[in-house]
Amino acid sequence: MVSSCYYSGNVRDCDRLESILRSPRAEHPGAEYMRVECQHLYRGERSPDLQSFAPSADKASIGMGVYLAQEPIAAKEYADMYCDMGHRHGTVYEAEIRNMAMLDVRVFGRSAACFIAYLSGLGFIQELEKYVSELESSAMVLVSLIKNYRFDYDGIPISALLPEFFTSFLYTRGYDGLINNRPRNADPGVPAFTEWLVYDPSKIKILRGISPTEIT
Repeated sequence: MVSSCYYSGNVRDCDRLESILRSPRAEHPGAEYMRVECQHLYRGERSPDLQSFAPSADKASIGMGVYLAQEPIAAKEYADMYCDMGHRHGTVYEAEIRNMAMLDVRVFGRSAACFIAYLSGLGFIQELEKYVSELESSAMVLVSLIKNYRFDYDGIPISALLPEFFTSFLYTRGYDGLINNRPRNADPGVPAFTEWLVYDPSKIKILRGISPTEIT
């Protein structure tokens, strides 16, 4: 099944994301971050005439916002999926972001301990404990896993279990999004690519739409 993170329109959490984007936040992260002056990114979509991207999130995502690919060939595969699903069009959009502070998850490699320790230094554990205190008691298991540097729960990244919290935590600390390596076949037929999650859709400028046949 194709991840809903790459499909606009079926958005259950738009109101919550808008609330997060209205929250007070730091001007820039006080800890390690990548300052992106200008970056061109790509996204496969159903419609051939979009003016903006709709954000999305589900329980299997790493956060709320707009997901884009650094490599156009990956976006082409998502655009082609729309044609395979019976839609007349599939379009690859080239977009641009400027002056963003991104958390580059790739610098932690596959070290869960390093990543969680980094987040903990930003107050992650304390905030998470407050967040889950009003949820089912079983949610406290997540806190225990994180404290013990378990990066996954039944193979799912911890951040994917709490996308709303994870987004709010990083956005209010000055991060505009995440950069991550998405493995091959995370969605069927899609090659490995560099995935960018941008929290605020209004910060993304669509430059042009491209027919998937033009991308090789």
